Amino acid sequence: MTPEEHRRLTLEQTASFLTKPGSFLVGAFDGETLVGTARFDREPRQKERHKGHVYGVYVTASHRGGGVAKSLIRAIVAELQDDPTSEQLLLSIGTFHISSGLIPRRLRRSFMVEKPDSTRDI
Repeated sequence: MTPEEHRRLTLEQTASFLTKPGSFLVGAFDGETLVGTARFDREPRQKERHKGHVYGVYVTASHRGGGVAKSLIRAIVAELQDDPTSEQLLLSIGTFHISSGLIPRRLRRSFMVEKPDSTRDI
């Protein structure tokens, strides 16, 4: 979703993202101030429900580089860890973010998901 599309969303459309079955939002706070968010959405079709997507990872400029995004993704992984129906967590990173240096190399290799039958890097 482009920033322009996001700005055109109604309050009802935004609320629908937060109440969709199989979806949840995590937040990071500095005291009482929200400084980062990330959303998880499970695939709705029966055959694809074992997959979920991470969307909308955002950290305010003043808190970037301090591990907030990493903590948000770890919170999503922790929430899904004991869910036997979750087998794949999909996170896409745009090439702009990688080539611009916004996603450091150390961060791209720092996530690991463990399931009873396998260990995978994310």
